[in-house]
Amino acid sequence: MKQTAEQLLQQFHRCANMIHRSHHLFEAGDCGMHHGQGKLLSLLLEQDGLCQRELCERMQIRAASLSELLDKLERTGSVERRQSEGDRRVTRVYLTEVGRENARRAVETRRREARQLFAFMPQEEQAELLRLLQRAGDGLAQGLEQQAGGPCKGHGSCRGKGEHKNE
Repeated sequence: MKQTAEQLLQQFHRCANMIHRSHHLFEAGDCGMHHGQGKLLSLLLEQDGLCQRELCERMQIRAASLSELLDKLERTGSVERRQSEGDRRVTRVYLTEVGRENARRAVETRRREARQLFAFMPQEEQAELLRLLQRAGDGLAQGLEQQAGGPCKGHGSCRGKGEHKNE
């Protein structure tokens, strides 16, 4: 059992690294965006006007990383930040027309990437792998919550805030 668990972890790392490398090639090559930009634009395409805190949580990154990403996207004319009318302490992020087009390209690139990455695997196996990965993700999240003494939303969401007792 121990050897199997270690082999699983090794294969998870191997697959994650290959997917990460492939994603960078697709993201930069096909739509000319850098790491994270396509994901952020896609989130805003689904729900424009998210506040920066919501974007941090959904992207599972720190506020400083998001700020840097938004600065780059503002320079390209893809997004604009505006103070919330209801609460001036809150900054909301909106797509521009350029950003909307870039987001559509990013979504299509992501779909094409997913099809190519898993083209070797029949649909039934893809469905089974998805089921197993969802189960693994749920189990890992539950284990992290127990270790941390509270809910964990994922990598980066609580970094530096001292929300977890055992970190």
